[in-house]
Amino acid sequence: MQSFASQNKSAMPVVVAISGLTGSGKSAIAEQVLEKLNENGSLGKFRYVSASYKSVPGAMEKVLQGNADKKLANSFDDMINREAHKGNSVVTAWLGAWLLRRDEGLNVFAVWLDAPLDVRVARKAESEMKGKDLSEIKEYIRTKDENTAEHFMKEYKIDILEHKLIKDGGVFDMIIDTTQDTIIGIADSIVKMVCETIDGILAK
Repeated sequence: MQSFASQNKSAMPVVVAISGLTGSGKSAIAEQVLEKLNENGSLGKFRYVSASYKSVPGAMEKVLQGNADKKLANSFDDMINREAHKGNSVVTAWLGAWLLRRDEGLNVFAVWLDAPLDVRVARKAESEMKGKDLSEIKEYIRTKDENTAEHFMKEYKIDILEHKLIKDGGVFDMIIDTTQDTIIGIADSIVKMVCETIDGILAK
């Protein structure tokens, strides 16, 4: 079986954009999606891109302090666009779906991951914030979520809390409650959606 890339040498990069609030499971699920897409191989090789403000020096501190500005937004835009155009990728980014959907040079599949605040707090307590008081973690997540949402609304006029499926006027192909399945199960669902959609494109 030929790969998607070999059947169409001019094929646009395939980008799986995974978005969600702090602790929603973006990184863990993205890693599984990446592994499964590369095991499948039919769409070519994928790489993982963590396109978040964490990857821009000093950016997260500004967000937490409520001091993020247009200059920061522009640097993020440039970074996520540049990385997406390097080739097939699985991208984790809060705003990834909205930004990448605007680019007609990409095949974008967008997924929003949902999880209640208490679940997200518990996840952080078991990972990079292990050992910290739960109330401290909850306050950190609330501050980060609220300031980031406010920043995106101010600079992009996008309300990330209003995430909808494409059929409902939004930008997402899937919205997944990550408390309802395992990481592997969720990754399987995402990979199936991507592969079946590409198969449909090739069949036309």
